[in-house]
Amino acid sequence: MLKNILILTLFALPISSFSSENKLKSYPGKIYQIIEHIHSPDYSKVVKKATRRGKKRNRIAYLLEKARISQIKGDFETSKALFDEALIEIKDQEDRAVISGKKVGDQAKATVVNDRMIQYKPYGYEKIWVHHFQAINYLALSNFDGGMVEIRRANLRQAQELERYRKDVIKAEEKEKDAIAGKQAEETEAAEAKESAEPEKKKKRFSFKKLLAPKEKTPKPKPKPAYEWNFIKNHVLEQDGASGALSNDLSKQVKSSFQNAATFYLSALMYEKFGNPDDAYIDFKKALEIYDKNPYLLRDTFRVSESLGRVEELAGFTKQKTSQKAFASSNSASLIVFFEEGLAPLKEQYKITLPIENNLLSIAFPRYNKNKHQPLPLSVNNGTFLGKTEVICDVQALAVKALEEQRPLIYTRQVARIIAKATMAKVAEKEGGAVGWLTSNIYNNASEAADLRSWLSLPSNVQIAKFDISAKPQELHLKQPRLGIDHKLSIAPKPGERVLLQVINFKNNTFVNTIYL
Repeated sequence: MLKNILILTLFALPISSFSSENKLKSYPGKIYQIIEHIHSPDYSKVVKKATRRGKKRNRIAYLLEKARISQIKGDFETSKALFDEALIEIKDQEDRAVISGKKVGDQAKATVVNDRMIQYKPYGYEKIWVHHFQAINYLALSNFDGGMVEIRRANLRQAQELERYRKDVIKAEEKEKDAIAGKQAEETEAAEAKESAEPEKKKKRFSFKKLLAPKEKTPKPKPKPAYEWNFIKNHVLEQDGASGALSNDLSKQVKSSFQNAATFYLSALMYEKFGNPDDAYIDFKKALEIYDKNPYLLRDTFRVSESLGRVEELAGFTKQKTSQKAFASSNSASLIVFFEEGLAPLKEQYKITLPIENNLLSIAFPRYNKNKHQPLPLSVNNGTFLGKTEVICDVQALAVKALEEQRPLIYTRQVARIIAKATMAKVAEKEGGAVGWLTSNIYNNASEAADLRSWLSLPSNVQIAKFDISAKPQELHLKQPRLGIDHKLSIAPKPGERVLLQVINFKNNTFVNTIYL
């Protein structure tokens, strides 16, 4: 009777206290405090306060956020130094042995607490953006060789992350099988021990009839499943699917989270600057294969392919015509706009409580909500209307795809955690009775939380535009009324020079960095 009352009490707990997370103390809440105070004179104090806790396990995440915001504010030296620190940490994380003291400690904490105890490991698409933005830092500091090095690293990273992901999935599947097999073996052994410990039945009178009768084989006890994981997984997927239209829609828009057309486009522009049209064409074509809807990308790809006599390789794209000229005049310059619009999507926690092995255990998963951000183009004018930017990379789609790709790894950690917590609850009930059972279940439910960390100051999408302009001083006018953008700036390009504008807009703030190439 007491246990039934405690069960009802436990069911009410996740609804009240444990399901409501303090958003200001969560990782997303801390980062948004930094973003919202970007113009504050006390900005450095806000950053220090927001990042003072969880420094070790969140160090890489904080470095990425601070490096990105420093670049947005035009402090390229600081941004470069912070990205360098982040890259060192990432390399150390990747080079670490498969099993090390640190990793074992993190995994042990994650097994008995939650995934937030693990050191933050950037998603593959985030690592590619590190090199992309670091290349921009080098270009802004007129270090073109350094920028080219980072571009090559970004391209190499795209291939490496795909291979690393394949290996991680294989390891995750093996760990899940081992966890299930171990639990089943444990329960089979317990069942056999219980059977052998039963007192022998009293001897009955001797009977020839029974002696001669064929003996019936006593079936061995079948091992109980460690938990109804298929039920749990299907239930989560079913509930996630009810609000997962966004995930399904966006994840289908990209082949993988590791392919970034914006980075390939920047890479192609750099190869052109260094007089390497063959490599430029290769990267233009790679970008086009990832995202074939951008007219500026189409124009540049056809332009370079014509100069190399390789137009036939673009047969699949010939039906999409471009209106702009293939070559600029000798007395002109180029204006290249990279418009980084909005902020990367926020994860939210999905938490359910299910009966598992006579216990009530909670499972928490990260997911993205239904609110899909619709890209808004930027108008560019220099006295005459030049045109509007077009999307070349949907970062929101990359984030959703990355989470989808991580599902097997998240499920595997949930498997290990459920087994560990169920075992803890069984021991607690044996030693402390109903009160021990309740205490253990309260802890198990209260400690369960989804990992909501990601690089939040990344843009929601990246758009580009490229125009041939006169090589003379002129004023540009950038407009996007719905985002509150009405920005004017002066440029003075020389003949043959390229002006790269990095335009960033989020939280009603607009920043423009001008780089001459």
